[in-house]
Amino acid sequence: MQIWKLNDLKNFQELVDFKFPSLSRIQYSSYKPNSRIIGIVGGGPKGLYGLDAAVNSIKNSGVDIPTEIHWFNNSNRFATGDNYRMDQPEYLLINFPIEKINMWDISNRSNSFAGLAFNGSMDQWLKMFVFGSAKIAVGDFASRALVGAYLTAGAVQILESLPPNLEVKCIEGNVEDIIPDVEAENYCLELTGLNINPLLKYERILLATGHTYTFNDRLGDEVDHFSKQSGSASYVGHVYPVDEKLKAIKSSDKVCIKGLGLTFVDTVLALTEGRGGTFINSEKSICYSPSGNEPISIYAYSKSGAPMLPRVPLKNGKEPRLSYISWDWVNVLVNLKGRGNIDFEADVLPVLVKEYQILHQEKLMERNAYLLKCREPAYANRGKELECNLPVYSSQVTRFSIQDILDPFAELSSDLNETEYHTLVVNYLQEAVEEAVNYPEVSPILALSSVWRNALPYIGSLYAFGGFTGASQELFEKQYLGKFNRISFGPPLVNVQKILALIKAGNLFFRPGKNTSVIPNTFTGNFKVYSQKTYPCQDVNYLLDARIAKPTLFKGCPKLYQNLMKRGLAIPFKNGNHMPGCLAIDRNGNLIGAKEETIVGITLYGTPTEGVTLDNDSLSRERNDFASNWAGRWINSIKKK
Repeated sequence: MQIWKLNDLKNFQELVDFKFPSLSRIQYSSYKPNSRIIGIVGGGPKGLYGLDAAVNSIKNSGVDIPTEIHWFNNSNRFATGDNYRMDQPEYLLINFPIEKINMWDISNRSNSFAGLAFNGSMDQWLKMFVFGSAKIAVGDFASRALVGAYLTAGAVQILESLPPNLEVKCIEGNVEDIIPDVEAENYCLELTGLNINPLLKYERILLATGHTYTFNDRLGDEVDHFSKQSGSASYVGHVYPVDEKLKAIKSSDKVCIKGLGLTFVDTVLALTEGRGGTFINSEKSICYSPSGNEPISIYAYSKSGAPMLPRVPLKNGKEPRLSYISWDWVNVLVNLKGRGNIDFEADVLPVLVKEYQILHQEKLMERNAYLLKCREPAYANRGKELECNLPVYSSQVTRFSIQDILDPFAELSSDLNETEYHTLVVNYLQEAVEEAVNYPEVSPILALSSVWRNALPYIGSLYAFGGFTGASQELFEKQYLGKFNRISFGPPLVNVQKILALIKAGNLFFRPGKNTSVIPNTFTGNFKVYSQKTYPCQDVNYLLDARIAKPTLFKGCPKLYQNLMKRGLAIPFKNGNHMPGCLAIDRNGNLIGAKEETIVGITLYGTPTEGVTLDNDSLSRERNDFASNWAGRWINSIKKK
């Protein structure tokens, strides 16, 4: 497995230096359109997919009407957004193999790719632009900055292949309001600090605004308030961009990180490798050499106490197939229960458990056969080393428990102290890394990570638009979703090896454990990190929130969505008594208004639909693709006029 970075590209500087053909906000305000206009709000990957869908629809329509697409973003980082910006450190990696990343609509290859130099997945693109004869293999990963280069290169191609009747304007600014013109069936936009220009009328608007970064919980409010009063304690509620948000942390500081997911990994690396520390590769492990600029200590905790498992793609790129879950199973369940009546724990979870159990047993059998094979003369030494493990793995067939997979530290000894807890977590990670390094093709624990990834499209179809009962949807989101994601969407193996190296070097500790509280320590002016389970009491002066906030309409909601609700253009989505924190949409992604009418002109796409839909990963073009429908319906409406 190789990690690809910007410096591997022949033309990376050309991409970094590329400037999108943008209008300043003053130019935008005074601009007088004489053509049809549609708008895309959000400059990340989803906004890029929306742009591509709109351009392709116009190209393939045969409609020769002067048209403009106005693409809005809150910075000049069009196509990449903040998550894939090309100026971020290259030790920040994606957790998807590069062959899984494809920004193009592969379902429609007719005229869509005319005039494009490349129209394939990221690994195919790399083969065209990487230096020398380097081999790009299935299962390779990349830096997030390099993904940004791929997205930027695609955007450049789209902009350079526009038909004569189409212009694209990139506009830097925050869209904070959408004002309907009821008679003309179109909309005006209002940008922060900018008066409305009534001449700019948008027939269709796609909202691909990405993540919110504000948590609707007590922790942020309390510690943020205390940090502003204290002379020494500091709270960072959102760590990206890491170079900017974490630069004030000194080598004399003690840091605590809340969350053990992908953002936790990025945060820890920013405080170590990003401070000049170096990782040294040996044959089977990685060691860390400190620079002296790291914080004196880094503590980390989460609700479950369990870090993510490494993601290790198989050499052939093929994951184990599901045995029970299929579209036939989905159809039978929907016909039996009806939409809105499906209970995750009663109807879905038992089948998921069967998938995990049968794969676990199959992999144990393969593992045992592999170890037996190692006893042949060619593997004599290794066979003797592994022979003692055979009875252990055989006995595990009867001991399979989904609880052990989802929540490995659910049952802890009441007298477990902080050092023992830290060792428990380290051993958990070490076992997974040893499996990945030594037997990735026959490892039960690594194979089990594929089940949720493969099952997501089917379960997502059951979940979508209130397919679960309200109570079941709420339980699924609070008790299960994060746990399944933890074992299936972890970081690349090399990053987990780096985490273990930092632990061994004495830079990182998992001592806080489960049931951890962070409270102001008024005596020292710092934060007190306290666990009711392992009883450590650490005094730290930096608290970093390394979680990604879920959509919310109740706190930290972007002003745009507040205004949409005030104007009656949107209402919260509600499933029974459960309100997941997103806006209501129809099956085309169109907003539902206050009178429960469809707002045809405004469509949501990506993260803002989470809660109505499931799993809107920013690098997935196919899942919940409201953008293609949005563009296609607009073109059809023109043809009818």
